[in-house]
Amino acid sequence: DKLVDTLDNNNKIAIVSPKINYYDEPGMLQYVGYTEMNYYTSRNSQIGQFETDNGQYNHLTGKTGFAHGAAMMVSRTAIEKVGVMAENFFLYYEEMDWCARMKNAGYEIWVNLDALIYHKESISVGKQSALKEYFMNRNRILFERRNASGFQMLVFSIYFIVFVATRNIINYIKQKQYGFIKWLFKAIWWNITNDVNSHKLGYPLK
Repeated sequence: DKLVDTLDNNNKIAIVSPKINYYDEPGMLQYVGYTEMNYYTSRNSQIGQFETDNGQYNHLTGKTGFAHGAAMMVSRTAIEKVGVMAENFFLYYEEMDWCARMKNAGYEIWVNLDALIYHKESISVGKQSALKEYFMNRNRILFERRNASGFQMLVFSIYFIVFVATRNIINYIKQKQYGFIKWLFKAIWWNITNDVNSHKLGYPLK
């Protein structure tokens, strides 16, 4: 009801998310909002993450950078205007892309922290897996391609190759997860060889 009331009271709101705590650590915060995206690096921050929930964010309601895909209520009017989530993300960044599209259409993204859910994080793909590494990297680039300006995309591309890919490869080697290197390059190659609306996943699901 709290999320419904938030949407009903302001027709500029497209999406509202609740406070989210970790299911396995119910006293620990996971999400109370996001900062805005830095499109030069495709980085932003999840506000409140890993803090002990002492009620410090209770009763706060207002604008945030992005909703959380684990829990969000969406305005039907906004969906009819902007459309549904882009299916070609498959995993990760789809809610970020949706929020960016909503904001570009003039809507706002909000949180209502009087509402609370508990989230079993990464239960579907495991805490670390080739599937997760591939789609996190593929979709980070895809999100930029769909939402950043040409200059932002140029800077991001340099940043990703010089810093992100290099750091990831070093970490994979340190952790002896050599197979992840292949999926990092496949994630990059997918974005070189597919347009932003391609529904080819580039990853075998069977």
